[in-house]
Amino acid sequence: MIKTIQISILIIKKQIIMIEKKQNNFKTPDITKMQEVVIDGRTKIYIAIGADPAEARNRYLARAEAKGKLLIASRKPVVA
Repeated sequence: MIKTIQISILIIKKQIIMIEKKQNNFKTPDITKMQEVVIDGRTKIYIAIGADPAEARNRYLARAEAKGKLLIASRKPVVA
């Protein structure tokens, strides 16, 4: 009798824990309502419609330089 009560209490606690856990839902921005800025042939960023594309491009490149990484790989000629 006591074991069945303990088991039922454990089941109820497990159900309460499962109810309390919620997934984080992130809302993805609608890119159809944003302006596309082309950095290079492979890189595009999206900004607000009224924002300055040149400023966004400069900020993107400055951030890449600050990280010490070149995000835009330059193509070197292949020597045969």
